[in-house]
Amino acid sequence: MNKKFTAPLIVSSLFVLSLLALSPALSVSAQLVSYNSSNEKDDSMYGGERKEKSYEGYLGEVGGKDNEMNEDAIKDRIQQEREDKMMLGEEDRDSKQENREEKLSSMCEEATARVDRKLKAFDENPTAHMMKYKNMKERLDKMASVIESYGIDVTELRVMIKTWDGMVLQYSNAYVDGMEALRMTKKYECGNSDGMFREYLTKAQEQFRVAREERARIRAYYADELRPLLLKLRAQITKEIRQSSSMEEE
Repeated sequence: MNKKFTAPLIVSSLFVLSLLALSPALSVSAQLVSYNSSNEKDDSMYGGERKEKSYEGYLGEVGGKDNEMNEDAIKDRIQQEREDKMMLGEEDRDSKQENREEKLSSMCEEATARVDRKLKAFDENPTAHMMKYKNMKERLDKMASVIESYGIDVTELRVMIKTWDGMVLQYSNAYVDGMEALRMTKKYECGNSDGMFREYLTKAQEQFRVAREERARIRAYYADELRPLLLKLRAQITKEIRQSSSMEEE
């Protein structure tokens, strides 16, 4: 072979081999350039940032029958959600109604039981609430007679005893009226009487309130009026006894 052709041939062969060796790197580089170019193009479409497509934008791109189908599907979904909420609301209302009914039933059972107990106690001993006042009235009358036996004027005392006894009578009347109103509730069913059970129960409670007020007046009158007068008259009795003893000694 001619030597002048050998050197160029060797150089050409080396160049081809170097290109073959670099081809994978060049291929990867080309792919990266293509990928970056594609990304830049996409970013420019979204104003520099990728964004989720809006519902309107999506429908605008789809168009035609697909657009109508998507609108119908979304409308159906919205309608279904509304119906689900309505069903949940109805279930919640039903649950609240059941709770109210259970609470009312429990309250009625308790109220009816209290009425029965109070009426039973009253029927077994209708004058139990008056016994202590009756006994006290007898003691007051006896004390007035004893004081009078010492020659002391007891007119004021007897007037006070009569006033006190009138207060006791008012208390008794209010208490009995309360029991009668309570008895009227037995003619009606609690929770199913158009409010009549509650009406008579309220009347009974009002009468018992009046009875408590009258009872408080009785105690106050005795403490503020009767008892001080009794102490005063007792002191007069002691004075009369001492004077009588002195006269006998003389």
